[in-house]
Amino acid sequence: MEQRHLVLEAGGRDWVTQQLADAGYTDTTVGTMVLQVVDDLRVYAHKGLPADVEAALPILAQLLRGLPLNDEHWSAKAWEMAQFTWRAAMPNSLAVGDPVRVKADGYPSDDPMSAINGREGTISGIRNGVLVYFPLDSYGPATPTMGVRIETERLEQKMKINRNREQES
Repeated sequence: MEQRHLVLEAGGRDWVTQQLADAGYTDTTVGTMVLQVVDDLRVYAHKGLPADVEAALPILAQLLRGLPLNDEHWSAKAWEMAQFTWRAAMPNSLAVGDPVRVKADGYPSDDPMSAINGREGTISGIRNGVLVYFPLDSYGPATPTMGVRIETERLEQKMKINRNREQES
């Protein structure tokens, strides 16, 4: 069930103001600060980012209490970084479907292919080299064909980190 916070709903600021008044914070610095934070959150919520505001509230509450952010507060990217790593692709170690990325320095800057340095894709075939399919992303459009032929030494392979094995060492 999706949780909505009353402060983001219509009349939410009035509710906060009444709560502050009942608690004796009318015309105080504390009341002003709380209302400023509520107003800022409401601006983001009404700019079309309500899901981001909803996600930010528990993080903000945790930090305001002086508590560290536990893994339950991590972003999807942080979770992925904790579970996966990139290593240089080795010859004969790749298979169709494997996630790969072009090394950051895969192609020299004067090479037109340098535009794909750092781009992530998926192995779509292995024939006289590696074919990498790139989806639509911030680097550019999706690969219109089966993929771009890239030498293995220019690629990094995404590998799952085995945390249990690291802890045993």
